[in-house]
Amino acid sequence: MWSGRILFLLYCFPFALTEEHNHVHTFLRGLIPENEVQGIVGGSTANIANSPWFVRFGNSQCGGSLISEDRVLTAAHCVTCEAGGPPSTVRVMASTETDGITVNVQGALTHPNYDASKSLNDLAILKLASPVTGVSFVTLNSNPTYPSTKAQQLTVVGMGATITDGDQNNVLKTLQTEFVGDFSCGLQWGFFTSENEHLCTEIAGGGACSGDSGGPLFDSSGVQVGVASFVASKCASNKPDVFTQVSTYYSWIQGQLTDNSLDNLECPTRGCCQLAYLYIRSKIRSGMASLFSALLGAE
Repeated sequence: MWSGRILFLLYCFPFALTEEHNHVHTFLRGLIPENEVQGIVGGSTANIANSPWFVRFGNSQCGGSLISEDRVLTAAHCVTCEAGGPPSTVRVMASTETDGITVNVQGALTHPNYDASKSLNDLAILKLASPVTGVSFVTLNSNPTYPSTKAQQLTVVGMGATITDGDQNNVLKTLQTEFVGDFSCGLQWGFFTSENEHLCTEIAGGGACSGDSGGPLFDSSGVQVGVASFVASKCASNKPDVFTQVSTYYSWIQGQLTDNSLDNLECPTRGCCQLAYLYIRSKIRSGMASLFSALLGAE
């Protein structure tokens, strides 16, 4: 009989199965970015020449990728007021073992439909004050059906700590991880993820962590398929890492490459109404999770 109750809750209240850290963190993302991803767990030191287009924020809180000579793709939650706003500078790795190229940031734009409460449309574009020359930029995936092969190998790179709540470092890390299908990812996240907007990966003992947010996920050909969005509260634990799926937003991204009006460095913010909504939603989720546990215990 209890199995019928589980199916009812899965259908009507999928968020009831979302881990408690997610309840709290969904609200906190009105104040701080989602489990800022501080470095790659279980990875190895990257060869910078293989990802010269990797970009690190000047304040070190996030990463990104150079998608044209003066545009950087990153996560929306990295540039909101609650995250401290857009960085004033970024550092492009530039195929060297040195400190790379430091460039001032002239403007920032988040996706117009960015929804922190659901971690949807978690993308932003930075406009650099001057073009970066002599550095190749990353190719973006435009195929909405790719990747789709279970366990396909993908690569994530980032800079920061290598354990949950660890100290950040200045070493670029890389990790080979594997694609996880939409249904499997949704099942593990309590159906919090979205089929078209999110892309998931996992590998035993490794994954993205706080500080890797906004960083790239790419395939063996160097094509970027995802932007690091959120992970479980304990990095490299029992849930897939979740990325914003680049192909879904390919047209929007391309439209920002020639937008010369992108000159505003003021950070986007959410009003008190949305913060109140996030708080109430977190309480509802917590209550539904408790109800779910009670129903199981009653059997």
